[in-house]
Amino acid sequence: MKNNGPYAEIIVDLSIRKTDRVFHYFIPSEFEKQVSVGSRVLVPFGNRQLAGYVVGFGVPRSEVKIRSIIGVLDTRILTTEMLELARWMADSYLCSTAEAFGRILSPRLRVKDRRTVKRVFPVHTGVELEKILATMGKKPRQAAVLKASVGCPGLTMTELAAAAGASMKTVKTLVASGMLEAVSQGPLSGVPLIEETDCNSSLRLNPRQEQVLKPVARLLEEGQFGVFLLHGVTGSGKTEVYLHALSTAL
Repeated sequence: MKNNGPYAEIIVDLSIRKTDRVFHYFIPSEFEKQVSVGSRVLVPFGNRQLAGYVVGFGVPRSEVKIRSIIGVLDTRILTTEMLELARWMADSYLCSTAEAFGRILSPRLRVKDRRTVKRVFPVHTGVELEKILATMGKKPRQAAVLKASVGCPGLTMTELAAAAGASMKTVKTLVASGMLEAVSQGPLSGVPLIEETDCNSSLRLNPRQEQVLKPVARLLEEGQFGVFLLHGVTGSGKTEVYLHALSTAL
């Protein structure tokens, strides 16, 4: 039986170019008040259930079979500005729109299905972490992972390794040694819409890093666009500058 609407235009959370387009889904009456542009919903896609982002509303072609939204994950996590930014990123960097959404949103909101995942959290922070980092001169990759875990707690092992420019083996070594804690969670368990994290409270910059950060922070505070290239070997301190720049932007 054909549904008469309303219909949502949805970008499915898949990083595949051939699926990087709008799919129409029927909005059941129980979800009508919750679904808006910027919402994140759960939809059937093939034989799976995937997260999808609502980017608009419209009427599909009459000959297309329309499936229904299964549930609402978040009422609105993407603002108009974020949607425009994602479209610009997709056009500029030749990535999919879903990938752009994933970079804009908190890593812990990138949910593709309902499998249990392991999230990694730092065991040591603040002064205690600084003391540990001071002893890791010959282990720059491990140091980078520890710093990234403090800046973005709750990433999966894969995400943390990518964020730190390290291997999965390095992350697993730190977990096994008790330097990091891996917790099995459902994709949405304990995920706040916005988590306040003060990078400045646990990562201090040295004079050289502060000098590098100043022009970046100035443009961010003025709301201006600019391009900067941070160059340095692994362990030179680029990650701290990135995290402080993020803190300024947020």
